[in-house]
Amino acid sequence: MADKKRISRTGNMKKHGTLFFLVVFTAVMALLVGVYWQEIERSVDAKDTFALGGTKMKYRETLKVLLWKGYIPDTVHKKIQQELNINIEVTTFDSDAEFKKHLNLHGNDDKNPNDPEIPFDIIMPTDYMVLSLAEKGLIEKINYDKIPNYRNIAMNLRRQDFARSLFDYSVPYIYGSLGIGYNYWEIGNIVFNWKMLFEPQSNTSLKGLIAISPDARISLGIALLAMGKSPNSRDQDEVQQAGEYLKTAIAKYDIRMMNSGMGDMLASQDLLLTMAWSGEIAEALNEDPDVSGINSLAAKIVRFSLPDEGALVYFDALAIPKTSTRQELALEYINCLLDPFMSADVTNYSYFATVNQQAEPYVKTEIVNGPAYFLPTTSGPVFIRQYLGDDEKIYDTVWRDVMRFYFEHLRKQNYYKTERSQHQLWKF
Repeated sequence: MADKKRISRTGNMKKHGTLFFLVVFTAVMALLVGVYWQEIERSVDAKDTFALGGTKMKYRETLKVLLWKGYIPDTVHKKIQQELNINIEVTTFDSDAEFKKHLNLHGNDDKNPNDPEIPFDIIMPTDYMVLSLAEKGLIEKINYDKIPNYRNIAMNLRRQDFARSLFDYSVPYIYGSLGIGYNYWEIGNIVFNWKMLFEPQSNTSLKGLIAISPDARISLGIALLAMGKSPNSRDQDEVQQAGEYLKTAIAKYDIRMMNSGMGDMLASQDLLLTMAWSGEIAEALNEDPDVSGINSLAAKIVRFSLPDEGALVYFDALAIPKTSTRQELALEYINCLLDPFMSADVTNYSYFATVNQQAEPYVKTEIVNGPAYFLPTTSGPVFIRQYLGDDEKIYDTVWRDVMRFYFEHLRKQNYYKTERSQHQLWKF
């Protein structure tokens, strides 16, 4: 009996000892876990991020970039993150108007004596916007000594008169042409001038199946070309006539305003005739066929032409705001993007042509030989949108009138459609 009691007491002691150990172990682990999570929170505050492959690493800096939507894929930015040991925060925009909002700019008469604080280290303005920003003292001159890959930019582009002015304050990166995209099956191979966009000679009804850009300088510029004038005209009467010309076409053909997606809509036959960027048409022609086979059909029906009156060539460039505190890092970023393999990755993803001549061997053959790389021949006039200073207000004023007319026309269309639907429902 005594032995059993001794055994019982010994067993109880072991149980109590085990319980005590578990309590102490749990408390220690809880303390360690708490310390661990405090360290994680501190590291997040210190700009630690989760990098490629989910591995945790501490970046030396965060670079904030503002880019055109659909140009640079995440895969390219991940490679740059690894190479430079930086974090990249990307914001995208889809129009010049949206670009201005991101930069806290409001119109062309905003020569603010207090320079706006631009919350980015790299921005991607369109050609004529570069000179506007430079005039306002908002972007830095480019130090090409810090961009050795600059030599990869095609010499024939660097020598173009219309491009030289860009290189002081920006590094041109993407280029292409604005032309006419059209449905070959419905319209035929006859779209050779801008006038045909506004006065189409076709047996097919084109009502509601034509699109132009909602950008003032683009659409008014193209209307001026169709009228035999310069797209950079400073003549108020000429620009007003271009506005009236557009209003007449909008009323007659129910013309639509579109920023992007015109190539895909041509492929799906939701549009038959449109202003179009060369890269967009290239993308529509080369995308893998989807379930409905739209893109395989696109190769048969979609065409792209550079009109006889003159082609509008554009550059989208990389610039550095004066307010950036990471300007050296921004130059490193630009240099990385001008690496031939990086530039090729960008073009193979976006279908827009790269200025990087050394990248062309790595760009898909169908892109290099397609609309993306279409440039006007030397026989025809070539235009780039020029920054017109105070005369930009002429275009803004006329365009506001065009847009008022456009929305009023849309309202009437919707009213008639609603009335017709209600009438048909009443009859039913």
